[in-house]
Amino acid sequence: MTDASLLYFAYGSNMSAAVMRGHGGRAEPVGAARLEGWGLRERRHADIEPAEDEIVHGLVWRIDARMLRALDAFEDLPDYYRRIELRVRLVEDGRDLEVLSYRMTASAAREQDGQAFASVYARLCARAARAHGLPVHPLYSV
Repeated sequence: MTDASLLYFAYGSNMSAAVMRGHGGRAEPVGAARLEGWGLRERRHADIEPAEDEIVHGLVWRIDARMLRALDAFEDLPDYYRRIELRVRLVEDGRDLEVLSYRMTASAAREQDGQAFASVYARLCARAARAHGLPVHPLYSV
């Protein structure tokens, strides 16, 4: 994946256009997407983990290198989240895309497991999902 064509899959607060603008750099929405075989987890912040019969709904952004650096800092790489590569399916046309995303480190997941989302965070994620025509995950319903 080259700097000119970085694709990023957001499933939490970064689904919000306002949040993404706040990071600096360039981000353009590509479309709603499904991450099959993974599940959303509540660990104070959104996290994902492999889960055979689950789907995570999110948004694919086309980002530049500056935005990637900003996201790495926002996600507290490498201590809290780590960057991963995934394959998602665009809802609009069914195309599969190779994307970057973030997943909590094993130690952060252990420390945060069972910690509820703050209500303001859950509402932000729910609003962002609705804004992009995505189903609102029950964890975001407050």
